[in-house]
Amino acid sequence: MIVLIILTPIVLGKIEPVGFIVALAAGYLLPEIWLNSRVAKRKYAIIRVLPETVDLLSLCVDAGLDFVASIEWVIKKGISTNPMIEELAFVLEEIQWGKPRSQALKDMAKRLNIPEVNSFIQTLVQAERMGTPVAEAFGVLSEDARMQRFNRGERFAMKAPIKILIPLIFCILPVIGIIIGGPIFLQFTQGKMLQGF
Repeated sequence: MIVLIILTPIVLGKIEPVGFIVALAAGYLLPEIWLNSRVAKRKYAIIRVLPETVDLLSLCVDAGLDFVASIEWVIKKGISTNPMIEELAFVLEEIQWGKPRSQALKDMAKRLNIPEVNSFIQTLVQAERMGTPVAEAFGVLSEDARMQRFNRGERFAMKAPIKILIPLIFCILPVIGIIIGGPIFLQFTQGKMLQGF
């Protein structure tokens, strides 16, 4: 806000109250809009890689590793670094600092606030509390995450015709109208002009 207020008289060449108000509003709103878009992109990236991450953790647990060792393996041997791997690395650090595993996972759920991740963590915490095998929970979680991703894709696909409608009405239909109606209009006006002569 301060930078934009200082730059406004330099850019405009004079002092205008409207320019200061616009600079003040832009300086207040733009950082929040930028930050919200970054958060949304990060959450979307986490949702996209969640099923694959759960599959990797499930394979590690099936191979005989415990949950913490599985997280370590996925972090070290993962194909690429993504936001989900970064979050798991932070959870692993918290566990190594002495925080209980369930609390570290719950903190991750609060930090991310993504429904898919919340269900993933709730299932893990319940499995730990009840003493059920984590491998079974991972199988259910992976299938559930894939179904949620599939349903989200279907929702996006259903929104596509509505999003296409606006460019169709304002960009394509006028051009088609000009192409089809233009020659008819020209013939009509020329025919009237010829009748006038």
